[in-house]
Formats: sequence, C-alpha cells, structure tokens
Amino acid sequence: MLPFRMLGLLILTLLFCGAHSTCPSELNTLLLHPPVIIEEYGSEVFINCSSANEKISLWVGDEVLKNLTERDLIQHRISLTEWNMTAECRIQLNDSHECINTFDITVYKNPKVILSITPGHTQGEETQYELKCDVIDAAPAQNLNVTWYKNDQIFATNVSTETSRAPVNESFTQRFSISKGEKNARFRCEAKLDFGTVKQLIPVVSQEHSVSALYAPELTANHTNEIRVHRGENVTLACEVKGNPPPVFSWTFDGKNMSENTNKLEIIQSNHSAIYICAAINELGNIIVEMNVLVAEEPENATAAAPPTVPTQDCTPNLTPSEAVVRFGEPVEINCAAVTDVIGIGWEVSVGGIGFQQHLTNLTWKVKKLEEWTAQPLCYVTLKNGSQCFAGPNITLYKIPDIVTVSAVDHGPMIEGREYRLRCDIKNVAPAQLQVKWYKGNETLFTEDIKLPSVTPLNVSSHFNITPKRNDNGSVIRCEAELQLGPKGPALHPAASAPYIANVHYKPLFKACPDRYTATEGKSTLQEFPCEIDGNPPTSINWYHNGKNISSYEPLKRKDSGNYMAEIVNIIGKSSTSVSITIEYGPTFSCEGEYEVEENGKFRNPCEPEGVPPPRITWFKHEKSIFLQHWTKEDSGEYSLNATNLHGTAIHKFNLTVLYAPEFTDGNTTVAFIQGGNMTLNCSAVGNPSPGINWEYQPYTNLKNSTVGRYKIITVTGATSNNAGVYKCVATNKVGTVTRSVTLVKKDKASDPPNYLWLIIPLVFVFLFLLVLLSHFYKKKQGHYSFVANQDPSDMPLTAKSGTVHA
Repeated sequence: MLPFRMLGLLILTLLFCGAHSTCPSELNTLLLHPPVIIEEYGSEVFINCSSANEKISLWVGDEVLKNLTERDLIQHRISLTEWNMTAECRIQLNDSHECINTFDITVYKNPKVILSITPGHTQGEETQYELKCDVIDAAPAQNLNVTWYKNDQIFATNVSTETSRAPVNESFTQRFSISKGEKNARFRCEAKLDFGTVKQLIPVVSQEHSVSALYAPELTANHTNEIRVHRGENVTLACEVKGNPPPVFSWTFDGKNMSENTNKLEIIQSNHSAIYICAAINELGNIIVEMNVLVAEEPENATAAAPPTVPTQDCTPNLTPSEAVVRFGEPVEINCAAVTDVIGIGWEVSVGGIGFQQHLTNLTWKVKKLEEWTAQPLCYVTLKNGSQCFAGPNITLYKIPDIVTVSAVDHGPMIEGREYRLRCDIKNVAPAQLQVKWYKGNETLFTEDIKLPSVTPLNVSSHFNITPKRNDNGSVIRCEAELQLGPKGPALHPAASAPYIANVHYKPLFKACPDRYTATEGKSTLQEFPCEIDGNPPTSINWYHNGKNISSYEPLKRKDSGNYMAEIVNIIGKSSTSVSITIEYGPTFSCEGEYEVEENGKFRNPCEPEGVPPPRITWFKHEKSIFLQHWTKEDSGEYSLNATNLHGTAIHKFNLTVLYAPEFTDGNTTVAFIQGGNMTLNCSAVGNPSPGINWEYQPYTNLKNSTVGRYKIITVTGATSNNAGVYKCVATNKVGTVTRSVTLVKKDKASDPPNYLWLIIPLVFVFLFLLVLLSHFYKKKQGHYSFVANQDPSDMPLTAKSGTVHA
C-alpha cells in the first residue's frame, strides 16, 4: 500500500495533468500549483513546486530562483513583467537528464476600444455606412474577439489573426446600409480576451453611436398651392418638408427675404395678394415650395368698390434715402416728399407707421430701434383727383453672426490620405449673403459665396473637403464669414471662428535616427536611444535583438553589443529601423599571474585587458612607470598593469620571468693527460630555465658519466691513448642550445716530472695547510695542473694526470 504522502502526490498529478511535462510517467511526481496562470501584466502570482524527489529547483526564464535539496516544496512570488514569461520546475534525474514541468502562463492586457462611423454614398432610400472598431493595446492578440451590436443585437463577430503575445493594435471594419424608415439605429463594438472557462474577463465596450439614413428634403403631405383669405385677415403658411440632415428653411416674398429657419410663416393683416416661396435645403439637395396667397378686397356680400382713379401724371414721391442698410436694433429715418400738388401724405408700415397727414407735402418715417425683420415701409400720397401714388425704400436689416464655428462632419480623428468634410457653421446671421473664407494658419484654402433668399436671421453652413497629410496634424483651421451688404452698406470685419485643431492620425515614422549608437554598460537602456519618433496616435515601441523581443528598460550589458531592430506601432501602421549598438565598459583583466618571455625578444604585452573603448595601458615595476622595448635578464620580477579608459581604471599584478639560452663561463680548452692517469671533466652552464647538460664523446670502458649538483662529470680511470679526442658539452633549454669542447691530448713521458716530485708535492700541500691554519690566510695556487683530494667536483679545477678537468 502506498504511503499517504505518495498517494496525495499522485492525486495532485491527476488534477494538474494539463501542465506540460517532460518527466517519465513512472517519475511524474513533479507537481505545479497553479498549473495554469492567466493574469494581467504587472501583477504578482504565488507559485509552488512539490515533489517526492529531493533535488528540486524553480526556474523563471533562464534563471534559477530556488534550488532545494532538503525539502520537497518550493514556494515563490513572481511578477508578471514580461509578455513571454516562462516558469518551470525541475528534478535532476542524473548528470545528463532532468524532469521538467512547465507552468502555463498567459500575461494579458485589456485594450481600449474606439468606434468610429463614416457615412458613404446614398442611393435611393438607403445610406451606406462604414463602422470601424479600433482595438488598442490588446495582449495576447491570439485570444482577441470583437463582437458587433446593432440595437443590442449581435450582427457580426471578428477574430484576431495576430499571434503576438505582446500588445498590438488592430482595426476591424463592418459595412451596413440604413433605409429611410429605420431611424436612430444604435451601434457599438465590444472587445474581449477569450480564455474559455479558465478565466472570464469583462468585455471592453466602445461608445455607442446612433445613425439614420440620409436623404434630401421632400414634402411630407399633400400641398395646396393656393390659399384664399380676406383682406385684413391673418394667415399662417406651413412648409411641410422633412429631410436628414434636417433642412434649413428660408422664405421670400416678391424677391425679398422674410422669416428664416422655420417651416412656418405668419402673415399679419394680409392686404395684398402675393406669392410666397419656401426653400428647404440640406447637404443632399433642396426643394422649393410656392404658396399663392389670394386676398379678396371686399367680403363676398359687399358691393364692389369703384375702381381707383388712375393718375394722369407721374406722382411717385421722392425718398431720401431710397436705400438703407441698418444694423438690427439701430435707428433709421427716411423722408418722403411729394413731387406734385397733393391733398396729403402718409406712411404705411408695421412699425413706426404714420397715418395720412393732410396738407403736407413731405413726411419722415423714424424708428429708434429697428427690430422688425419684415418691415416694408410704404409712402403714399393722395392727389387732388383722388388717385394715389406709392414709393417704398429698399431697406436691408442686417445682423452679424452670434458665433462662427468649425467642426468635422465625419466622426473621429482624421486619417492621413483620406478625404474628410469640414463644416463652418454661421449662427443667426442676416441677411444670408456672405463670403466665407477657409484658412489653414494664414494660408487661404477655399472661398465660398453664399446667397440665400432670406431677410430674417438663420443658420448658414459652408463646407470644405480636405485630404490631410501628417504635417497637417495640429494645424489650425478656421473660417471667416463676411456679410456682403453692397456698396451702400458699411465695411464690417469678418466674423471669425474659434480655431479648429486638426487631429490627423498617421503611420509612425522614425526621424533622425542614427544607424550606430554607443551606450554605457549598466547605465544605458534602449529607452535612451536618441531617435525622434513621429506618429499619431502615440506609438508603442518594440526592440528586437537576434530576432528576440527584449525589454527596453533593462540596463544594457557588454554582451548586448550587436545589431538591433526597433519597431514602432500604432493603429494606423508600423515602421522599423536598424541600429548597430556598441556597449562601452570599463577595463577588466582576465589574465594569469605568471608569464614568461625570452631575452632579447621584441616587447609585447602578455596580458591584454578588455574594455570599450580600448584602454590605455601603463606598466609599473617597483611602483615606477616604465617603458620597455626589448626583454633582458634583469627584467624578471613583479609588475603591475594599469588599464584606463573613460569608464574607469583596472590594475593587474603578475610575475614575469625572462628566459634566456644556456651560457658557459669558460670557452673551449685543450688538456693533456698522462698514460694511465686518472682525471675528471666537469661541465656546467647557467640559463633560464636551467639547461639540461650532456657530454658527447666516444665511449670506452674506462669512462664514466655522472651528475653532481649542476655539473655533468666524465671520470677517466687509467687513461690511454684511446681517450684522446674531443669531448663536447652540450647545454640545452627551450630557448636555445650551446656547445663547449674539451680536447684531451696524451702527454709524452719525456716531459713527465721526476718521480721524486710526487713525494715532494704532498709534503708541500701539508706544509701549506699548516701555514693556513697558523696565519688564517689562504693563497690559491695558480696553474693548469693540480691534485686535489676529497674535493667537491663542483669546485674542482681542470687537472691533468690524476686530476679534474673543468669544462
């Protein structure tokens, strides 16, 4: 029966079987909690690994965070600050294999959603529209779904085709048509990151827009062209017209403007038959409606009046002035003078009227504040024969606009390269005889003359189409409306709109970016890269190195030198640029503590420091700055190197040994020997490293080769003529090889000293020894031949006969 602990681990294994594992089934006891992580960018999560195996470790990315050998549970809190974040638990099975379970981590970011609607063309009773849903900063895009709603009913869906786990901007579009009968259709779009049942997120909803079909003005009911009234009656005329956008109405009578921007006109005490014209106008067209008002002179049961007497001469009175341009609310006065004998004179007008005045030949009409838009003063004179003559002044009552504004007809920001329509609204102006000028900054873009048949104030609009460029973003657009009052009117300053700041969206671009850049290790980040970025709306920037997306906030390290690609993105598009980045850093040494050079070799630096830019090197020996060109024996010792660049200084100390070839203290020599005598040949040399020494000679049985200390010794016992010849001493180390020769020659017997001398010589040595002991003074005997007993071979001179030969 399994222990309870193992049973619990097996149960957890079944629960978390969705986590990725590279563990053999029989060892799959490496458990994760939670196995699936779906959290928002920047949040923190608490994770743990557990296993019955003791060798367990937790890895985040390529870095091991915890490694335990005494417990079977690792707990750690991690911050989700990377879009491609990975975490895994490992068990080391042996030196070459390990068991791995990987956490399924998804880092998300809820986007912003903007809905814009652009009207297209109108055909018949339908208007086409384009919906655009901009989803900004959504991650991961592969989980992004967009749902479209019309009047709270789903009518379309979109699924992102992007695969990036980092935030992206995407635009989705839908087209639809609306008929005239469908009013105020409501639209919205919703963006949602769909993680199935594992994680439920609330959709991000755009602002709702309402739209209707657009159509030109048209009559809404049967219309009567003739209206009959009695003289003195009041009558209301109705212009039953509809349209979208709502039309602007204007009325005219006998070519003169009357009430404006209303579909009804009220006539007080009608006394003349006349034709009234209603004009209804919107952006898509206009319609003209004529209404003939017929005024009966007398009631139907009244006796017909006698026809008026026709004057036999021209009696039209003189008006001074005959034309007047008056600002609304300002005073006005006009004098009327008869040109012939009359009974009297009078003014007929709705405001400030003066009744018939007998016995006067001139009469002045005065108004302190003219505020009657339809005032039509009429001066009349009555002749003695009963006939009448009339004259009316031409009065223009004007009013400057209350306000002038510029706005965009299309919703949302402008996009570079597309055509947009701007509208200049002039509010409450009369008469509607204007010159409208459009400006961008101080540049005149467009001029439009507007003349509408109206005498009363109305709202007037001027339109201008613009195809913006990126340099139009932030430009100031305005319009000015100037009343055209003719030569009799005053010179008025144009009424100017408030500035309209163009918001143009365009694809981002890099401007003035270097293709090479130098940064400092540990201090510089990619955020400091000196590059101007031009894009609207604001862009997000992604950096790539060796094809891998990297953080722009992490300080750069020396290993990060290389080629980079920067990519900037907004909802309009993206651009990229490449740059070669060099990471500078202070000097460092990774050198040995011991070096060897050869004597007389050309100077070279055995220890080169690292650093960017390349550091300047200074040599020191015994704390003194030195300059070397060639190596000598005396140059061995302890040195220090100082490496300096603009990022700092580093010091490295080391021992240097100068190697040189072997050297003999003596040169070649010739030695004579006695037949049957004994002798010793010594060979020694100095060098670095210490040389190896060998004798080269013709071997014989009476020759013996041995080593004593640093000497190579040949001992000759019972010398014979065969021993005569050249003996070569060869000293070798890794620097070079030197050779020294000793030539042995046999000495003739005639030249041998007398036998008794061999008795005297020991006595002399004994005597000298005693003398040294007595006087503490020693004087070395000079000469080529000596006999030394019991002496260290390293101190032996060359001897003949029974002596030693030094080489």
